[in-house]
Amino acid sequence: MRRVYDRVGSIDAPPRPFELASPSRRTELEARASADERSRNALKELYVADVLAGELDRAADAAERWSEKDPLDPDALTARADLAAQRGERALAIRILGSVVDVRPGDYKAQWRLARLHRWGGDPARGCRHSIAVAQLMLRDAKLVADALRCARDIGQSAWVEELTSALSPEVRQQVTRLEAQPRPSDELAGDLRVRASWQGAEHDLDVVLLHPDGYRVSWLGAPTRAVISATEVLSVHREGLALRGADAGQYAIEVVRSSRTTGAVHGSLQLSVGKTERTIAFVLDGARLRVATAEIRLVPRLVPIEGWVDRSR
Repeated sequence: MRRVYDRVGSIDAPPRPFELASPSRRTELEARASADERSRNALKELYVADVLAGELDRAADAAERWSEKDPLDPDALTARADLAAQRGERALAIRILGSVVDVRPGDYKAQWRLARLHRWGGDPARGCRHSIAVAQLMLRDAKLVADALRCARDIGQSAWVEELTSALSPEVRQQVTRLEAQPRPSDELAGDLRVRASWQGAEHDLDVVLLHPDGYRVSWLGAPTRAVISATEVLSVHREGLALRGADAGQYAIEVVRSSRTTGAVHGSLQLSVGKTERTIAFVLDGARLRVATAEIRLVPRLVPIEGWVDRSR
């Protein structure tokens, strides 16, 4: 027998408070941050607690103090980008995410995040430039190289194709050729945690947002997560979808956020799927953002037979 884990989900609406963001814990974290002004970890934990509590002004203060320790800290820059996006300043958030690459040009994950968000955001040429940068950093990763070559062909950049192909080893080139021959990956929603939002009454589109148990923001703009993000209709003014495949266990907040500083009530609904649990929840957004629900994912173990194993003790 072997142990496998099933993801079991639950949904709470109205949303349930986060234990990590309790007032008593925040008091403790503030005391730690004040006692050791050199500690970035204490400020980071304080920032996470405030984000999970929905206290963006407090979170911004913690992020500013965090950045003062090291203005070029990529994690602090990402936190500032998340806060900008949560306040309806998507364009500013994208610019800040771009500065992460300026600080750490060799960070292929940051480059790949920009490649995907620009592709989803309707700028495939700009996204492809980041994909090419990723491939140049990861010449041994056939999948990343194949993605870059595919996008370069899509936008008619044959020179990029030739230059990148010539830099590959024969073994990687063969793997890339096989991958390019396969069907393109689908952008359809897939995963253990899926959100489909629809609404009326907005001049600009809304973003569906998941707040991870570790305090970072998950949206079509990406996130520092090992889970696979999928998104649909990210620029629509009527609907949007977001999903996580391989989501970590823990409590998530589900929010809707304006993509820019617009006003007026927005009426809509969310269709949530967490594991096998499904629920539809109506919402009315009056401000910049609204926490509609919380969801929890638990990993429940069970034993299953090992394939091909035969009990010879009988």
